Parts: sequence; C-alpha cells; structure tokens
Amino acid sequence: MTDKVRFPNPPLVLKAHRGGQGRGHRAGVLLMHGLGGSPAELQPLTVELRAAGYAVSAPLIHGPGGGTDLDSETRWTDWVDTAKEHFDELAKTCDTVHVCGFCGGALLAPLVAIARREKAGDLILISPTFNPDGWAVPRTFQLFKLVKHRWFARLFTFNDREPYGIKDERVRTIVRQTLERSHGPEERFFEVSGIKMMEFNRLARAAAKSLVEVEARRTLVLHAREDDVSSLANAERVARKVPGRVEVRVIPDSFHEIILDKNRGMAIQSVLSFLRSGVEFVDQVAVPRQAG
Repeated sequence: MTDKVRFPNPPLVLKAHRGGQGRGHRAGVLLMHGLGGSPAELQPLTVELRAAGYAVSAPLIHGPGGGTDLDSETRWTDWVDTAKEHFDELAKTCDTVHVCGFCGGALLAPLVAIARREKAGDLILISPTFNPDGWAVPRTFQLFKLVKHRWFARLFTFNDREPYGIKDERVRTIVRQTLERSHGPEERFFEVSGIKMMEFNRLARAAAKSLVEVEARRTLVLHAREDDVSSLANAERVARKVPGRVEVRVIPDSFHEIILDKNRGMAIQSVLSFLRSGVEFVDQVAVPRQAG
C-alpha cells in the first residue's frame, strides 16, 4: 500500500461503548483498547466491523482502561485474565474469534491468542507498543523501566499530553472535549499511575517473549509512519518474531491513534480487506477438495 492511496474516512463518532455481540455469528472480533484508553478509540473500526457482519466485543478492560482501577490494585496478569474472559464470552456465539488490539491492547492480543489458540483466528496488532520510543516520548521515560517495586512506582504519575497521538487537529479537539465531557475529574482520565506504567512494562516484556509462540494463521500489523508514541521498530519486531504469514501496513500522515486520525479510512479498510482475504484463504487452501 503506497502513501498515495486514499480511502474515504467514516464519520467520527465517539460515545460511551461497553462492547457487545450478536447471536448466530460464525466469526467474531475482540477489540482491545490501549493503556489509559477506552473502547472509544476503536469506535470507528467497531462500527465498520459490525456493518460487515462480524460479532464484535470491544470492552472496557478493568485495569488498563482509563478511569478504572484508580487505586492501581491490578497487575498485568489480571489484565490478561480479563481479556481472556471477554474472548470466552464472545466465543460462546462464534466459531472463530479474531483477536485485535491497539497499543497496550496489542500486547494483550498475542497472549490471548496463544492461550485460546483453539478458537482464535487471525491476529491484528494496531500501533503495537512494546517499547514507547516515539518522537513525543521523553528520553527519560526509558529510565522508568528500571523501576521494579510498586512502592517506588507509586511515587510517579504520567500525564497524557498534546498531541494525544492524533495529528488531525480537528479530531484531536473532538476527542479531548468528548473525554472531558464524559469523564469527571475524579476519574483522572488523562493520568496513568506509576504502578500501571510499571505493570505495562512487565506486560510488554511478556508479550515480546510470546511472539515466537503465536500460532495464528495470519497476522496483520498496522503502524503509523509518524507514530509519536511507538516507532516502526515495534512493528518490525512483530514481523521478525511471529511465525507464519505476517503482513505489515504502514499508515501515512497519522500519529499513534490511527483508527481516529487523518487516514482512519485507510486503516479500517486495511483491517476489513485483511479479514476478507482470510476467508478466501480458508476456502482455497485450508478446506480440502472432495474427491469424485
């Protein structure tokens, strides 16, 4: 896909969304948001996947979800267990569940896919962040990886700041105003505690090690060329480590939040076309032709 390709952007709709699923669907998609985020950052993709006929679960995950676990009592293993529970709930009505995650959710995704390999379909990683090394991340942040104890991590707080992973100024304003309007100051939606960040770093290490164990039939990685949070080296890590078919698509003219940013249409269509091609792949390769 070249930088010159353009897809029409779907309307940007941000609203509270707790996820859901239909009954009788054969294919489902589990969408997992990032650290300090919510299902709203994946809402345009959720809408298009449902319109395409997929059963979609886009839950607010307790722990990494913005405004949840304000006392930072959960650990990264709890986040993984919660994600697996959401997978299991969706799998009750689906033969196959594709696993998709954004940012920190893209770290949960391979761990869930490995643990639920019997029903897991394709793996889709959007802006994976094994190492927050984007151009907007202070160099000093790397030092925080040395923090190993919760009592010490509690002394730190990380605040989200401009450009909030969004290059499009109009969209950035909409997102900021929506969050400020829908979340009270007591939820500290723009803050991530030091403990959560320490647990995120632990999750990142576990997810990075797990890549060689991924057994997904196919893997798609979407990453912005100008990602302000995580560099393309994060996408390259997946391509190097994951066995099997791995497709990397670089989205131009966008920052970290590619499902909300300028080229969200390109990003969403990349996911839809990838999943559609997987159906053709199964029909042509995985299903043996009957004799006679």
